[in-house]
Amino acid sequence: MWVKGSPLQFIVDNGSQKGIISANNVKRLGLPTTAHPHPYLIGWLHQGQDLRVSQQCHFPYNIKPFTDEVLCDISPIDVSDVLLGQPYLWKRRVVYESWPRVVIVTLGNKLYRIPKVPMPAAISLVTTKQCSNLISKTRKFVFLMICP
Repeated sequence: MWVKGSPLQFIVDNGSQKGIISANNVKRLGLPTTAHPHPYLIGWLHQGQDLRVSQQCHFPYNIKPFTDEVLCDISPIDVSDVLLGQPYLWKRRVVYESWPRVVIVTLGNKLYRIPKVPMPAAISLVTTKQCSNLISKTRKFVFLMICP
């Protein structure tokens, strides 16, 4: 995913009820923000504390070969730069194929296939307890992570 010439990591998560972008990236990219019409708290995106989401922004991006824009809530997230959740997936009729691990996005009348990019060499490992806590908090956390 590319935004204003900068690569960003993103997660396509069919278990998430929102599209979320990292507050650090909003600031770094100079994206304009607006007040969220219905502020709320979330807990699993930042280890150890609940976070209040009170801002949102229009997030234009490019995943070759297409460009798109989505309204995202802004939060200081640890898991990724951007999380594209159910509302985006339903609106774009996104399909994840487990083999050969691609995402298919419908934009207009065109279908775009986004191949999974290999994970970076350095991966943070979590303990069994941390993984169990994460899964119990998110209930249905099935995602595809795509890295630059």
